Amino acid sequence: MEFTKDEASREFPLGAYADLKVGHPNDRDWNVIPPAEKPLIRVEQPPFTRDYWTQVAFTWDNYNPGQPTGVTRRYLDGQPQGERLPRVQTFTRDVDQSFIMLGFADTGWIDDLTIFDREWTAPEIARRHGLPQEVSSLWKP
Repeated sequence: MEFTKDEASREFPLGAYADLKVGHPNDRDWNVIPPAEKPLIRVEQPPFTRDYWTQVAFTWDNYNPGQPTGVTRRYLDGQPQGERLPRVQTFTRDVDQSFIMLGFADTGWIDDLTIFDREWTAPEIARRHGLPQEVSSLWKP
């Protein structure tokens, strides 16, 4: 997730970038790929303010089977904000050399980060948004 640099048309795209040979077949230049073919979910004028925490969630499911079945979804404050329809999504990774980058070249604060080993459903994400406390409270007895 990142913000565009243009303040006038501030966007908050989420990219699900597959392996280079999958995401950029035939070595096409990123700037000439039509928007509908880019692995992005865009939110124009996102609801971020200094006075309110916005819950951002994204999921991906069915990646790496070699078939066009990988789906990415995005939610803001528990509400769906778009999805990338099924497509081939291949992520080759070495877990020992994998990492997550947060806030790279961005400004703002992150209050809570949770990573799960399965896709959350839309109702689960909406439920999480309604909690008055942190997500770990879902598992406390």
